[in-house]
Amino acid sequence: MIAIIGLLIALLLPAVQAAREAARRMQCSNNLKQISLSVHNFHDAHQRFPAYFGDPLAGGVNRRNHFFVLLPFIERQAMYDACITSGIQPYNADNGQSIRPITTLLCPSDGESAKWSANGYENGNIKASYAGCLADLPSFIMNASSTSMSNQVMSFHVRSWLESAVRPRDFNSIADGTSNTVMHSEHLVNDALNATDLGGNYRRRVARTGDSAGYWNPPQNCLQLKGPDGRYLAPNQMIHNQSHAPGMRAFDNMHPITGFHTLLPPNSPSCCQSANLNDGTISATSAHPGGINVSFLDGSITFVNETIHTANLSIAADTVAHVVARNYDRNSGLNAPPVSYGLWSELGSINGGETAARP
Repeated sequence: MIAIIGLLIALLLPAVQAAREAARRMQCSNNLKQISLSVHNFHDAHQRFPAYFGDPLAGGVNRRNHFFVLLPFIERQAMYDACITSGIQPYNADNGQSIRPITTLLCPSDGESAKWSANGYENGNIKASYAGCLADLPSFIMNASSTSMSNQVMSFHVRSWLESAVRPRDFNSIADGTSNTVMHSEHLVNDALNATDLGGNYRRRVARTGDSAGYWNPPQNCLQLKGPDGRYLAPNQMIHNQSHAPGMRAFDNMHPITGFHTLLPPNSPSCCQSANLNDGTISATSAHPGGINVSFLDGSITFVNETIHTANLSIAADTVAHVVARNYDRNSGLNAPPVSYGLWSELGSINGGETAARP
């Protein structure tokens, strides 16, 4: 009898686990929907999208991102007001009070996103398991935290719906169509509390790779760091410390923390060339089997498979970015790069002029 009961449990357990994951995935989708609605409501109120950095509604504090200025639109007006009044950094956005989770920013499939410690969230930070789409060019920000407009204009987020306050986007900026332009994605929170922990889960950590991968080199260089069992290929791969890692500070505009690029396929490794985080390729990731939940600028949610079409990953990213830089026009936009990295990259850009159809 005991053997029969054990057999039945063994048969039922996978079905129970699958049902639980389906429920978690649905909640992740619902959260993305709520974030999308907050962006639309922000646009209705201000006739523009929130800026990824330098937004005048961020109260003049460096490195407050678009999630921060969306707080009033996800029922966190009191937190927003407290930060604006005190001028504190967003890492401690509870303003000295007990930290409470912002469930809208937490995907229940991401077990790391809601871990607690004696002082609230690990490292005293409010986390986020979602990130904004920074389009299909590797990020290269001369000074992302500067309040100087001359520095902020150097952002290479010029094909993204998220730009600096120098040139905030609006719906009229989305030349490729809102239903074909990615807004947000899931983005697994870092799982390493020990900054000296090398190697590790490539969906949750960012490799610091020197000259072997990053802004100056082909995206393929980063993809080749993908090893077996969900880990980086090299056991001694350098990893950024937790304060600079994915999802660890919900309101920070350093792109590895709350941004991603549509360059490498979903659930690929992420790489930065140097420790200062000013350059690199960050991938969208999730704990769901086979892909990620993604929101589009029209507010719709789609599950994007890991096998979505990518191409030309062996072409040096700096070649594309430098062409864009030469064509960059602060007022009217820019010409499209001369190369596409495939369907995934085309869905990330707002102004590429592609005829890409979403999956």
